Amino acid sequence: MGRVVNWYIGAMGYSYADWAGVFYPKDMQSRNYLSYYSRIFNAVEIDSTFYGIPRDEVVRRWASVTPQEFKFCLKVPREITHEAGLVGVQGEILRFIQTVQTLGEKLGAVLFQFPPSFDVEKLAELERCLAGLPTGVRYAVEVRNSSWYTAKVGAAEPALASALRQHGVCWAATEYPGLPRRIYPTTDFVYIRWIGQHGSFQHHDHERIDRTPELRAWRELIRALESNFGWAFGFFNNDYAGFAAGTANRFKLLMGLEARNFTPPQQGALF
Repeated sequence: MGRVVNWYIGAMGYSYADWAGVFYPKDMQSRNYLSYYSRIFNAVEIDSTFYGIPRDEVVRRWASVTPQEFKFCLKVPREITHEAGLVGVQGEILRFIQTVQTLGEKLGAVLFQFPPSFDVEKLAELERCLAGLPTGVRYAVEVRNSSWYTAKVGAAEPALASALRQHGVCWAATEYPGLPRRIYPTTDFVYIRWIGQHGSFQHHDHERIDRTPELRAWRELIRALESNFGWAFGFFNNDYAGFAAGTANRFKLLMGLEARNFTPPQQGALF
């Protein structure tokens, strides 16, 4: 595995009603979901922070019900990334970072997810934001506008890659409609998000599409670059194949990682 010795794989969120009876025991109370989830996966991407800064007591509870080695990756609130477009929000960013640092060693990375309207013309605003971030935290940036991939520095790489490298920030690789399958090494960790097309499935209780070919392609990209990384974070959306937990385990097996079975078992018939 080269330098990659710390893999953190999981789902984008954990509290899904459709998972009752196929991932969680059917009669389990939702307040116990995170503790159960953390026995199967060693990381989760928290989506609820996209809708607002969490309360301190909520963050402390997340930390208290998960194992010592568990990692949380958290999305920056949309007020910062979508509504304000990074303008005039330095105070809110600092408040968010201070809140999630309550997780201590369980804080994996902070993700800035930008909307498709956030294009390469916003590079200066992004760089100003990154320059003001507190140190000692891993940061990742996800962009969904294709202009970021085509604006080059000379003929070598996109301008975003060199900017993120300068600030020690990860360019989050993304499986998302209309974006190329790329990994640009910009810091000492990689962050990958398998999203798919939103609204693809009415229910998310089993894998409905076999994504093995795509996952194998990602595996080859990772293996070609793994000497650049010491840590790897990867998260699956239910919209990617129909059931994030099942696909996360599928990817772990492809990477030669331990995949813990969950009880009750997944449905027997896939696809």
